[in-house]
Amino acid sequence: MKVKRLLIVEDEKMIRQGIRVMVKRSDVNFEEILECKNGEEAYQILKDVKVDVLITDIRMPKMDGIELVKRIQDLEEKPQIIVVSGYDDFNYAVEALRHGVREYLLKPIERDKINGILIKINEELEDKKAKDSVIRQIGNQQLKYLILNQKINDEEIKTIEEQFSTHTFTDGYVVCQCNAGLELSIQNNNVIVLNDVDDYCVIIGKEKELSSLLTNDLKNYSVGISKVHEGIRELREAYLDAVSARKEAFVKCVPFCYYKEDRNEYETIPDDFADQFVQLFGTGKMEGSLSRLSGIQFKAKNNKISPERLLEVTDQILVKLIETYERMIEFNMKEFNKLKDPLRYQNADEYY
Repeated sequence: MKVKRLLIVEDEKMIRQGIRVMVKRSDVNFEEILECKNGEEAYQILKDVKVDVLITDIRMPKMDGIELVKRIQDLEEKPQIIVVSGYDDFNYAVEALRHGVREYLLKPIERDKINGILIKINEELEDKKAKDSVIRQIGNQQLKYLILNQKINDEEIKTIEEQFSTHTFTDGYVVCQCNAGLELSIQNNNVIVLNDVDDYCVIIGKEKELSSLLTNDLKNYSVGISKVHEGIRELREAYLDAVSARKEAFVKCVPFCYYKEDRNEYETIPDDFADQFVQLFGTGKMEGSLSRLSGIQFKAKNNKISPERLLEVTDQILVKLIETYERMIEFNMKEFNKLKDPLRYQNADEYY
């Protein structure tokens, strides 16, 4: 594993650059090494980006190392902290150790010493990442179970609630549903990505996280977004919101739709529409069949027919086509079965 990011906080430029050289020559590979000259600058960086390891001096202008270490304790993502100081700062170093500092190094810093510390920290971070991955996989399976089961008992819900008591579900969140068969790799620790939920991709997170996702990771996908829900007990309801919104996005051929209570007065589609479609199809009037289907698709796109009803009629047509013509026409059943799930496609225009 690579430790992603290390931050060096030191007001003396030569010492700061010397530490950087030692880190780069160590046996641990860092994707990024950041530098700044005081605790105030460091704190701003730590609020904006995730830092895995922090190496900081104690005596610095504006905000010293002790104050920085204290303020770090309020951050959600805390780095492993190595404090560097001179002999005269020993009492400060003791105080720093009381506030979660991992290691204490005396100046002048020895290359072998810092290398050994970084190797040890890296091994522990690697071990933690592996354990977190296992816990996350188990937790994701529980969330999928909660989403997909209509009848889940109170004891099961309590067990899942306990695991996620400090997570996304403690206050308002939304659920997004995306096209089927996606394997999204979203680099955002503030959202939960569940691939293969009933063959679809589901994303759970705070509403504020959505804007960047919709313009970046999800910009090429048709997405349904639930209204804001609270508590893990509402997760299945939120998922059903997202499914409904996803159908609307699909039918209207738009990148995303937010769920809203449906109060529209829709036109009806005759109960025998599918029968008529199949009959016209069999008399060589296929263009007429397709034209009628395009007509109701157009109405659905313009809020005159409900998305659910359009998809229901489409499913009826497919079933009746097979029933009527499977002995006369050689169907590629693999391709045909894909059509039985329209939401596998980007939008209704592509599907029809």
